Amino acid sequence: MEGGNSLVKNINTNSKLYLTGNGNVGNIITNDANNISKEVNVKVDNISSSFVSVTNVIVNPLEGTVGIPLKLTANVEPSNATNKAVAFNLKNAGTTAAVLNGDILSAANAGTVIITVEVANGLGQGIKYTKDIAINIKAKEPEIIEVTNINVSPLEGTAGEPLQLTGTVEPSNATNKTVTYEVKDAGTTGASVSGSTLTTTAAGTVTLTAKVEGGLKSGAYTKDIVINIKQPGFVNISNVNLLTEPAEKVAGVPLTLSASIEPENATNKGKVDFIIKNPGTTSAVLTGNVLTALSPGRVELTVTVENGLIDGNYQQDIAIDIAAPTYNIAVGQKFNLSTLIGEEEKSNNIVWSVKFAPSNSVSINNAAQELTANAVGTILINAQMTNKTDPSKVINKTYSFAVTS
Repeated sequence: MEGGNSLVKNINTNSKLYLTGNGNVGNIITNDANNISKEVNVKVDNISSSFVSVTNVIVNPLEGTVGIPLKLTANVEPSNATNKAVAFNLKNAGTTAAVLNGDILSAANAGTVIITVEVANGLGQGIKYTKDIAINIKAKEPEIIEVTNINVSPLEGTAGEPLQLTGTVEPSNATNKTVTYEVKDAGTTGASVSGSTLTTTAAGTVTLTAKVEGGLKSGAYTKDIVINIKQPGFVNISNVNLLTEPAEKVAGVPLTLSASIEPENATNKGKVDFIIKNPGTTSAVLTGNVLTALSPGRVELTVTVENGLIDGNYQQDIAIDIAAPTYNIAVGQKFNLSTLIGEEEKSNNIVWSVKFAPSNSVSINNAAQELTANAVGTILINAQMTNKTDPSKVINKTYSFAVTS
């Protein structure tokens, strides 16, 4: 065939002429069966121009992983292309040992695979559209065995003495097992950490964060660790003596609890806590450090002094005996207080006062040495007896009353 008219798209092996538009093709030279050349002038009218060629094919995904089959998809442009059936062919497997089955690509090694995407008759009858696509195959990431716990030791140290920390990861076959440390809260210790060495300047509690980078599939594994730092030359507590205010332990009278700690030079004496171990028959309740027993009996308490020992808290059980009120009077009844004083004590100057009573529940007339109960409850009355000849000699006695209706 001769002639450069753009209307001529192709002449196939069967000598069929394919055209893409209307107009004058020009002269076409053909050979007949006897190989005699003939020149023919062809005029083309009313040829359909509805064919739309493929201009691009977008393939996804462009990245895969060794050992994981990759399903390829193709998007033909323009969307109204006449022919859009896509086929994939393996052009160059490179180092990947890739295999292509239809639109499924499988690779045994990392590297780059070249795929040829083809649209039959994509450019016209008998003319296919092709495009080479590079697909990156990355190595498969190793299976991560996650960290489930970190055990750190020791958990106690002495201020001023470097503490070498050891972290053990669970499970033992975790993929990543390197433990690092950061100070989360130094408290009063002045703590700092370098590598696995903890340094402190004062006693207290320091909180560290132990970390294993890559300990989880999602990132780092972390755990907070509390380490108790003692003062050098630590002196343990040996005993606690319970103190109450008031000293009289009478049912119905609130007792404010405190502690006297032995020895005097014990290192930690500050934080003392009380709990009721056994209320017995007292129906005792404890609010903070105020104990109220509603009935006579024995209350068993547990006293705890935080870090009172070099290796932890000091604890001691203490029993308190709660007495019943000594005297009973009724609301509105007057009571002669002088009957409480012995003959030898009557020579003293005596001043009566209320040591404990519910609000407005009692009144005292010192001149008449008379008490009047105004409300139900327990009251404590104090007699201050001062020696008339030697005022420096003062005696205080407390008397308890149960006021009933």
